[in-house]
Amino acid sequence: MYAAAPIRFFVYRGGKLYLREHDKDYLKKLYEGHDCYIFTIELEGAKQVDHSTGKVFIYDKDIELDVEKREYIPDAYEKMLELEKQGILGVERWEDYPDEQKQKIRKNLIDGYTPYMEDMKNKFPDQYDFLVYFYPELKVEDKINKN
Repeated sequence: MYAAAPIRFFVYRGGKLYLREHDKDYLKKLYEGHDCYIFTIELEGAKQVDHSTGKVFIYDKDIELDVEKREYIPDAYEKMLELEKQGILGVERWEDYPDEQKQKIRKNLIDGYTPYMEDMKNKFPDQYDFLVYFYPELKVEDKINKN
């Protein structure tokens, strides 16, 4: 299973994909009502998965893997909850994090996105609006042309 989102929030542990919430109800607001596809690939023997490129590394060599299955999902959030109940997918919920971890997550996200917000607002307005919804401190003020 491969997940894509404006913010990287998943990790593999023990052969299982875990989604991480970066704020209260983050996954629900990100995925509910949105369709997607789940692509299944064989990861047996994989040493590392590079989520930024989607490459799988086996014995320190990257290889291409064939997609074994492609499944259309009409509501990604409902499917996520179903896979969680089946034990296939793990979810690290925001409310389960200690306050110190919540503060660290917010600080890292804000520090990481601040330099890119103006470009994101102009080039990717949907992602910009989504991030500002959760992190109002990332809002970029409109520039007024005073010429």
